[in-house]
Amino acid sequence: MCRALHLPAVSVLWDQTSLIPLLKCLPPGIWKPPADDLEQTLETPKTRVQFRWVPQPSDWTRPFFYAGHVKSLVEDGKLPTHLTSVVYAYLSFALSDSSPLFPNLRRITWRTDDALFAFLRILFGDKDAVYRTRHAGIPAFAVFEPLAKGILAFGPTFSGTVNAAICSWGQLEVLGWSILDSASLRHLARLPSLRVLRLQSLPTQALLEEIDTGGTRPCFSALRELHARAEALEDLAGPILTEDWEALTTSLACISSNTLTHLSLTEEFTLEDSTPGGIESLVKAEHLRPLLSFAALEELTFISGVAVDLDNAFVAKMAMAWPYLRKLDISPVYQPPTYKPRVTTAGLLPLAQHCLSLTTLGLPFDASEAETADNKKPGGGIVSLSLTHLYVTAARAQEH
Repeated sequence: MCRALHLPAVSVLWDQTSLIPLLKCLPPGIWKPPADDLEQTLETPKTRVQFRWVPQPSDWTRPFFYAGHVKSLVEDGKLPTHLTSVVYAYLSFALSDSSPLFPNLRRITWRTDDALFAFLRILFGDKDAVYRTRHAGIPAFAVFEPLAKGILAFGPTFSGTVNAAICSWGQLEVLGWSILDSASLRHLARLPSLRVLRLQSLPTQALLEEIDTGGTRPCFSALRELHARAEALEDLAGPILTEDWEALTTSLACISSNTLTHLSLTEEFTLEDSTPGGIESLVKAEHLRPLLSFAALEELTFISGVAVDLDNAFVAKMAMAWPYLRKLDISPVYQPPTYKPRVTTAGLLPLAQHCLSLTTLGLPFDASEAETADNKKPGGGIVSLSLTHLYVTAARAQEH
């Protein structure tokens, strides 16, 4: 009975936070000093755990069985330095037939010594995995994994050396980065394989205008997801203002309009907290109109630090331009107290009529004038059978 429950449980094993759980599966007498609780022993100060003998292929049977079900791994240096290199060396010996340790690995977070990049191949072989690592380690990583297809980098290092490493990857499908320079952006624009791009800084109009593929193919020809956010970076003194949003959305025309399905443009600065401004500082319909060209759009998240001022007519245009829309979230971080949304409940009707797959809606609207009678549904008869999430924090309702 226990075995019948054990095997299904192992088949759905997903995350491993280190190699320690797998090392626990080695024969118990292999450690010197004896380690009944390997993890606790490794954390004991002045305890230098070593192998009593060189692990043989038969010793790895149980660890390899469990490793076959791991899909996400974090390598964060929990093993002592003296033991880490030995473990990887022994694994290299045990995997001499080129079989990867984690044949089903899809995501790896690498927070340990850059020198260990040389052992990445034994972890997953030729499988496509998404790496998550520090910016500072990217140049070394590019040397050992020139064919990487998925990278999510993090950390405070934004150097030319790091950006130059991007240009060495010609098969990228997923990239998470901080700040792109013109050379790396041009390289990405030419890649026919890039599907997902995540940036911690919104690209500037000047940077986007530098893209030139020579007319051989459209820019970002396969891009399906673009996620860009302006965080508290030192070179950004305040929120993106009205004219900046217009320039940015216009410049996004360089992206193939037939492939983009997910677009997220967000910033955490607010006009209230950063720079002087008022009701005249608004993101208006004309500033978002260039986005209507993305006919395949399924999810749009637009969060600005200044107020958003749309009307019913533009909501209708969005509904007709994006028939496959599943999520629409256009929200300001800060809305002036005196501002009254021009979108009404009647203006939401086109979304119910044309966006039949819409499940999530976040949009400032005025509900104070909605007609309600015994023979009418609340809200004037607006019904969407698909809608499951409605964010109304900025809605203006009738006070009684």
